[in-house]
Amino acid sequence: DQALAEAVEDVRRRFLAGRMDETTAQQIAAAYDQLIIQAPAGTGVAVRSSATLEDLPHASFAGQGDTYLNVVGADEVLDCVRRCWASLWTERAVRYRQTQKLESIPPAMAVLVQVMIPTEVGGVAFSVHPVTGADEIVVEAAPGLAEAVVQGTAEVTRYVVPKGKAEPSIAPKTGPTLLTAAQLRQLVEAVLRLENLFGGPQDVEWGFWQGKLYILQARPITTTDPAHAAARAFFTQEIPDDDHLWTGGYLNERFPCPVSPLGWSVVGGLTEELALRDPLRYLGYRHADSLPLTKLHRGHPYANALAFQVFYKVLSLIHI
Repeated sequence: DQALAEAVEDVRRRFLAGRMDETTAQQIAAAYDQLIIQAPAGTGVAVRSSATLEDLPHASFAGQGDTYLNVVGADEVLDCVRRCWASLWTERAVRYRQTQKLESIPPAMAVLVQVMIPTEVGGVAFSVHPVTGADEIVVEAAPGLAEAVVQGTAEVTRYVVPKGKAEPSIAPKTGPTLLTAAQLRQLVEAVLRLENLFGGPQDVEWGFWQGKLYILQARPITTTDPAHAAARAFFTQEIPDDDHLWTGGYLNERFPCPVSPLGWSVVGGLTEELALRDPLRYLGYRHADSLPLTKLHRGHPYANALAFQVFYKVLSLIHI
């Protein structure tokens, strides 16, 4: 609501306007100087948020905290560190904590500063299909940094590799071929090792630079949790007796390009709750908590037309 938005914005503004403790600032600057000595000339750093509530088995918090890439200079690093701290108190992050029933746990924010890896190709890989839960590895790749795939700003090449396949095909499902057979095999093996190491399905950010594979981040795939089974089936048209009328007129205006599974895992739940389910609850619709409201079909999101019938029915009760 408006009161929450104003309150969190006030907290965030205080972080941005505040002055960092001098000792802390000196220690960060000194550590940055030491770090950058080891990096190639002209290389920037990544300043990445790492909150205490991130990467939980049931809540990834993907995209909720801010990250800054190609940061150069101690002063810029200090400014980005402060902005990462402040991103703990954006409205989207606070609402996500509420949605995940974590508002009673005091949040805290660490910040990682890492030398940038200027990858020639990068992306994300899932150790199980993030939408259907199928036992196959899904790789999404794009030229350059993995951030382009994470943010959904690049055309994505997608590979789907069934687990147990000895020699994965380099023919992608979508987009141009970006990985060699050897690179794809190396990436698949790394993803499987990470899944085994952490004891569950993993969402892995990766990149290749000068022939070497870099694993940039790994987190649990929260959409494979049993609590999300109905949602996974829903996204892939596996709802029994699915005779609902779906419309793309509302969501496709906001998502005109195909949405990747990673992107929809971040924005889909919030969009559904804030734009559709909460208004239905407000209007007293008795099936508000059980009605399927969104569907991802061939990369495009659709909304249940019944929700709009409920919304517009109110207009007939208003005399203008």
